[in-house]
Amino acid sequence: MDNFYQSLFSTCKMWAEQPETPPFQALMQCFPQYNPPPGFDVTLMAVTFGANTDLSNATKLYNFRSFIHSFVTSKGGVNALQVPNDELWYNKDAGQMLCELLVFRDLRDVQAELIATIVSAVISFGEDAISVIGFLVGFRVVYQAGRGAVPENAQETQWLLQMTMRSMQRAKEYMLSEQFGELNAIDVIRDLL
Repeated sequence: MDNFYQSLFSTCKMWAEQPETPPFQALMQCFPQYNPPPGFDVTLMAVTFGANTDLSNATKLYNFRSFIHSFVTSKGGVNALQVPNDELWYNKDAGQMLCELLVFRDLRDVQAELIATIVSAVISFGEDAISVIGFLVGFRVVYQAGRGAVPENAQETQWLLQMTMRSMQRAKEYMLSEQFGELNAIDVIRDLL
């Protein structure tokens, strides 16, 4: 299973490294078909991300959390990211936070926070974040991991596909603009909300 995760993540990295990130459909066509689908192993996922990304870089992780914190405080301190009786969101690493939001979390109450998290991840970690996001969204869609396993969540998954791609594109546009580093979090994602 470890080789499967490594191989799949390598495919996601190649997808993320393209100058114009292709649509998710192009990536998902590269996911091998299995019946039944492989299980989603959070431990193997964490090892794969740790070995192949810069998500644990302290400076980048600080920037990632700061952007999200800025967004949360701009909303008047309402923090929908915090699940009662769960680890505080700002203590989670970027991979864990993305995994929880993209695969397992009901998105009804955290749509704006999800957008902020994706934009922050791409701004902070670049292609590593895009690779991780592709891996997680692909696992949800192709292998019905997490909320993707429930047919009633099909509309949520479609929204997730569209909004995740738009959020990644917005982050890339911002990074290439003359305003890079000058806008606050809410201004960066305003057109996505």
